[in-house]
Amino acid sequence: MSPWAGLILARLRSDANRAQLGALTEERCRADDSGVKKPVLPPDVERALGELASYARERFGARLERLVLFGSYARGEAVPLESDVDVLLAVRELTAAEMEEIVRRAAEITSRHNVLLTPVAIDAARFRGMEETERLLATEIARDGVPL
Repeated sequence: MSPWAGLILARLRSDANRAQLGALTEERCRADDSGVKKPVLPPDVERALGELASYARERFGARLERLVLFGSYARGEAVPLESDVDVLLAVRELTAAEMEEIVRRAAEITSRHNVLLTPVAIDAARFRGMEETERLLATEIARDGVPL
């Protein structure tokens, strides 16, 4: 994020302007058919996420326990061309080689769509342990995450 964008967001997050940030976030989110609010994503981000999701489902099948968008795009606070796209991939019995494969595939998708995908590839059991111990990352994903 650029320094200017950081300063603007810091100002919007101040108590005096919290309602303004809420309005901005509301514009970037919409309810789906079940009434759950989901972020409105730019088309290039949608395409990149779709490609990553297709790859992950095909490659890992039933071992893929969670595929979740989180971070600024999930909250509707992303700054296009500034924010990265955070994605959790929790896979049962994930190996180090498979983690590297996920990162390589995300880099390929990033270059095709000009969208910075930041995959968090983690063994599903380890992620459950993070949830049980209320680690910050797991808490953020539980609070803001959008299943893909």
